[in-house]
Order: sequence, then C-alpha cells, then structure tokens
Amino acid sequence: MTRRAFNWSELDRTMLYSMLYELKPKIVDKRLPIAEITSIISKHIKALLPIKVTSNRYKPVKPGEVWIGGAYHSYLDNLGNKRFIEVELSFPTTADSMKTSLYRWERMCRLFADTVLHEIIHMRQFRRRNFNKLRVKQLYYGTLLTSIQQVVDFLLGYQEYLKSVGFRKRSIIWGSCTSAYANTFG
Repeated sequence: MTRRAFNWSELDRTMLYSMLYELKPKIVDKRLPIAEITSIISKHIKALLPIKVTSNRYKPVKPGEVWIGGAYHSYLDNLGNKRFIEVELSFPTTADSMKTSLYRWERMCRLFADTVLHEIIHMRQFRRRNFNKLRVKQLYYGTLLTSIQQVVDFLLGYQEYLKSVGFRKRSIIWGSCTSAYANTFG
C-alpha cells in the first residue's frame, strides 16, 4: 500500500503559524489541564498535517512556559509511515494546568512553525541521500574537537546515530544541548 504523498513544499512559516494560531479561542486566557491542551493541539494539527504531536514533562521548563522540540524519524519515513515528523511539547513538571497568555501563545505558534520547518529540512536532507544509512565516522578516544561547529556537528551526528539504531530520546533535548553549548562557548 503506497501512501498519498503530502506536498511539504507548500508549507511556509506563516501558514504553519496560522494553523496553530486558529486554536487561540480555545486556549488563550483559559486555565486548562495540560493533558487537554496537548489533546486540543494534537487533534487540530493531525487533522491538517501528517505530524505526530506528543508531550512530556521536563524539569527545566518553568511554570507558564512550553518548550517545543521536534524530530524527523527517518526509519519511519523509510518504512512508509505517514507520520514521521514529531513535534514534542514539553511542559513543567510542577504544573497540572496552565493559563496561556496571548504573548506566550504567539511565541508558541512561532516556535511550532520554526520546529516543523526545521524537521522538513532534515527530511529533505535524508531523502536527498536516497534513504542511505548514516555514514559513520569513527572518532578515537582523545580526539580533540577544535571548534564549536565540530562539537555541534558531533552532538547532532550522535543524535542521528542513536535514532538510527532505535534509541528513543525522551530525557535529552538535543537541539537545546547544541544551542546551549554554542551560546556558552560561542
């Protein structure tokens, strides 16, 4: 059974922002359980895009905030699965419900759009390689990474390697790790 191709090239930042922004009347300035917020967003996005929406609780997320991350699962794409891009909403561990201001909602919409576009780039890169397995470069113990870019490339490459062998990230947000490293040492 072949899947109907979704035209990812039709999506731009404004369109993705608008898709999520439509939920403003259901979420903004209303105190809702986190599970309900996730459910509303997930159902809405799944109706519009072949994207999986998940959520988790992550200790560094402050009350009132939502962090948004994403993943492109090349192995699912290669198998013909329809939902191979995942958007993950990270909520604070200490809150059972939250009230989202208009400012935070607009920020979430921008982050959602940017995350999806970033994962589409990963999808296109992988497909351009014609679903080839990762080319693994061995780094020997004591190898000195001399630039920030080498460290970032290593961290992102290691993430892809772990995903290719079936490791599911839950406790590590790789994009945050690389951004934090670059911001600290850059």
